[in-house]
Amino acid sequence: MKHSMLESFKDLEGLPSLPGQIMNMLEESSRTSTMDYNVIQLIQYDPAIALRVLKKANSPLYGFSGKIASVQQALGLLGPAAIKNIILTTPILERFRDFNSIDLDIDFPRLWRYMGITSAIAGGLARIRGNMETDVCFTAGLTHDAGKIALAVQYPALFQKALNLCSEKSIPLALAEGEVFGFTHTDVLVVLAKKWKFPHQLIHAVSACCLTRMEEVVYELPSVICLAKHLADSWGYADGIDTHTPMNIGKVLEVLNISEGELKSWEPQLREQLDAALSVIGE
Repeated sequence: MKHSMLESFKDLEGLPSLPGQIMNMLEESSRTSTMDYNVIQLIQYDPAIALRVLKKANSPLYGFSGKIASVQQALGLLGPAAIKNIILTTPILERFRDFNSIDLDIDFPRLWRYMGITSAIAGGLARIRGNMETDVCFTAGLTHDAGKIALAVQYPALFQKALNLCSEKSIPLALAEGEVFGFTHTDVLVVLAKKWKFPHQLIHAVSACCLTRMEEVVYELPSVICLAKHLADSWGYADGIDTHTPMNIGKVLEVLNISEGELKSWEPQLREQLDAALSVIGE
């Protein structure tokens, strides 16, 4: 049964977004016939719509299936009409299936903000460190936790049960999900990413950065995402959901060959990336 539950996510055509996010994008896009900078910025910090953009860009229609690994690259490939259609056809969270049947203990605007901040920090880390694809790091940071949105809209009652278990036992959300579902939000995102023909590079990154699997992380891209998550949490921008997951920061820094002193010296530049993200997504 649990296998069939995980397989059921293949039926999802995309994830819903927040009403305020969609409204802002529509207002900005109505001002011009082209897709201007403000709309692009809003999309880049919205995990649900960014995933829809990536899905469209990796569809056979454009001939680049399995090759578009960043939302920035996807936006450059799609024309204004396609992007606007994605915005118009994205459902809002509150109207998605039986979402309103359960009172989920989740601050969704906070979750969206956290994912946007993580993406900005991940992109900043990649840029400062060098020898990494900044936009891919940004995209992986933005989308890595989108499986939480999928679980919330597909199985809200069971997801609330996992949230309760996480709180009651003071355990990582992934472990609570394992007890309730038999799989995690990361597994859900991997199913979606494969179904939507995302590149292996991106699929591996979001899979490996599940923090309960940190001892297995030996690659740079997922390590950057984990470090970005750690910084977002430590700077007061945690998602408010996964509050009991330990971070082996030493392991991450070792993989990335970064000393604690170097990381500290990068903080002013990373804070600038954070401020730039907050100027778009709000405090």
